[in-house]
Amino acid sequence: MIGVPSGSQALLTTGVYGVVKLATTIIYVVFIVDRVGRRVPLLIGATLQATAMLYIALYVRFANPDQGGGTEAGGIIGIVWIYIYAFGWSFGHSVACYVVAAEIFPSRIRSFCMGWCFFINWIVDFGITKATPSMMTHLGWGTFLLYAGLTYAGVVFVYFCMPEMKGRSIESMDDLFQHSIWSMWRRAYPTDEDKVRHDVGDIFHGETKGEVGREKGHADVHVERV
Repeated sequence: MIGVPSGSQALLTTGVYGVVKLATTIIYVVFIVDRVGRRVPLLIGATLQATAMLYIALYVRFANPDQGGGTEAGGIIGIVWIYIYAFGWSFGHSVACYVVAAEIFPSRIRSFCMGWCFFINWIVDFGITKATPSMMTHLGWGTFLLYAGLTYAGVVFVYFCMPEMKGRSIESMDDLFQHSIWSMWRRAYPTDEDKVRHDVGDIFHGETKGEVGREKGHADVHVERV
């Protein structure tokens, strides 16, 4: 749609797209997810994805590129944006959804909720895969505009509703979600106190004090015997 002719050039651009996705995903898994966290890469990656689709939608709508006439300058920029899209997807949504689903739910319901999350994820992927060819036929550039809008909405949701999981214990999620989901942006990054569930911390400190008291009692008895 952006003017890339079929043949070896189309195969080359598709191959580079796959290489960008693979390389970025490896970098994300090895270096980013446990150092930077989950929230910021999702926000950056989804914004890049949405902006890439918005550019393609507007370019196809207003430039009306000819698929048989070669790739114009705007189409080349469109190819770059497609690679940026691949980078953004691999930088966030390719892996982060699985990490977040494994970390955000308390232990008592984690396996059940993860099953539902992955079911919804894959069934929506299936629906998009089936619907997109028909949408491209009937909506054309509007398909990219629709997906761009939905992805921007996802960025807003992640910013306001998804806390950072890095550094939090699974048990502390119970305390975190005592607050409204729309206020998560205020508590997005945990303090030292937020990293452990309050009752677990109280129990730990109580046991520690008890052990100290018992040790002190044993020491006093030993001194009296001496």
